[in-house]
Amino acid sequence: MALVRRRRPNVDTFPYSDRKCRPLNHAANWSSSHVGGGAIAAPFRTHVNTSIAVNSRGLFYATLFDMNSGNLSIGIIDWDKRLEIHVDLARVGDDVQCIGRLQLKSVNTQGVLAALGLGLEINNFAVNGEGYGTALGTVALAALTSNRVMRFKIVLTPGVSIAFYQNGVLMGTLTGTAVPVGNSGGQDYCVVSIINGAAGAVDCNLIIDNFWVVQWIV
Repeated sequence: MALVRRRRPNVDTFPYSDRKCRPLNHAANWSSSHVGGGAIAAPFRTHVNTSIAVNSRGLFYATLFDMNSGNLSIGIIDWDKRLEIHVDLARVGDDVQCIGRLQLKSVNTQGVLAALGLGLEINNFAVNGEGYGTALGTVALAALTSNRVMRFKIVLTPGVSIAFYQNGVLMGTLTGTAVPVGNSGGQDYCVVSIINGAAGAVDCNLIIDNFWVVQWIV
């Protein structure tokens, strides 16, 4: 019988004493905030969609837990430590008004980063890496192809940069005021969302799998 191995982040052997590895997809207890759209947490995927209604939205969020060394409250990310996101991501449904996002941030709502955080913004199929330290920064990455999975890795080097990899290749970097530092002082969230515009008519889908957040604690 063949041995089947589940892919994990491209880091050293588990377990670790210096970092915490959080598998986030397929969680049964994502919270939702939909407007006309919906979401599915199912085997092999976490899936948000808009429906064809105008200005409809699908949104899942999860309250983060134990993302620091114990020096902060339990729901707070320590942005002064290395952090990685590993995720497989796909988009289905062609709509130029559609925007999907995957973000770590201090609010559980849809929208562009406006405080400490980082993530991905998908404008129809165009992809931007985003980060916010004291100001918003974005960098254009390679576009998605409809109904095709692309593998992403985001690496926060504390106080220095956010690096964005697609299918193992470095595609963009943010530095300076776009790099989050310190902490939000309150609960942080992982938010997966998609929203369409005034035209509607297209059911837009954002699908993620193999989703890990790795937080260093030393």
